[in-house]
Amino acid sequence: MTDRSTCWLLGVLCGTAVLLPAPTPAQSYRTVSAARVAMGEEHLQVSITFAAGVVRVMPGDGRTLYQGEIYFDDQKFRPVAEYDDQTQLLRFGIDARDGTAKVGKIERPQRLDLSLAPQVPIDFTASLGAVEADLELGGLSLESIAVTSGAAAAHVYFSRPNRIPCTTLHLKTGAAEFRAVGLGNARCQRVVFAGGVGDVTLDFTGEWVARRTIHEADIKLGLGQLTLRLPKTIGIAIEVDRFLATFERSGLTKVGSSYLSHGYDSASTKLHIALKAVLGDIDIEWVER
Repeated sequence: MTDRSTCWLLGVLCGTAVLLPAPTPAQSYRTVSAARVAMGEEHLQVSITFAAGVVRVMPGDGRTLYQGEIYFDDQKFRPVAEYDDQTQLLRFGIDARDGTAKVGKIERPQRLDLSLAPQVPIDFTASLGAVEADLELGGLSLESIAVTSGAAAAHVYFSRPNRIPCTTLHLKTGAAEFRAVGLGNARCQRVVFAGGVGDVTLDFTGEWVARRTIHEADIKLGLGQLTLRLPKTIGIAIEVDRFLATFERSGLTKVGSSYLSHGYDSASTKLHIALKAVLGDIDIEWVER
C-alpha cells in the first residue's frame, strides 16, 4: 500500500481534519466526525455553536488537537467542522440552514461531543441554545472562557485545576438550570455571570492559587434561586444590590458596605463578589475546602 493510500485511509494520523458522514436510522439525521492530530500547536481558538440537543466537552488524551462528533437533523441544520491553520480557529457545531434562530420542533435529540488537547492554550467560546450541556473544562489549558446557554440545563465543571492562569470567565444563561462547579480550579482572575430566570448554583471551591491576590466575581440575576457555594479557606467579601430578593448572611459580618467572611483580613487569597439580584432567593453554603 502506498504512503498516499495510507494517509487517505488514516486521515487523522496524517494531521488532517476528516469529515465522515454516516447513515442513521432516521432518514434526515446524519453523523459527522472530525479530528486533527496534535502537531505542537501553541494556541487554539475554539468556537462551539449548537442550537438544540445535547453537548459534551471534555479534555482529550493529548495526541489529538481536537476530536469530535455531531449527530444532527440534516434537513434543518448544516454541520460546521472547520479548522483554520492560519488563525488556529476551530469552529464546531451546527448552523440553521435557513439562517434563522427559529428551528422548530426537533424530532429526536441532536448531539455534539468534543474533546480538546489539554496541553494547548485555548480561548474557549460556546454559544448554546436549547441545549443540555455538560462541559468538563477541568485539566485543560484555558486562557479565556465564555459560555452562553439558553433555555435548558447547563453544567460547567472544573474537576481539576486549569493548567494555566485564566483572564476572564464569562457565563450567561437565559431561562435555565445552571451549575458551575469548581470555579476555584478555573484559575480565572475575574468571573462574570449574568442570568435571566432560573435555578443557579455557582460553586467557588477548588485549588485556589495560594498567593496575595484578589479575584473578582460580578454576578447578576434577574429572577430565580441563586446558591453560592463558598470555601472557608479564602477571604470572601460580598457587596449586595438587591430588590425584592432575600439574602442569607450566615457566616458573614457587615463592615461598611460589604459583608466579610471570618478571617478575611488575614487570608492570602481573596474573592470579591459584586452581587445584584432583582427577585428571588440568595443562599450561601460554606464548604470546608
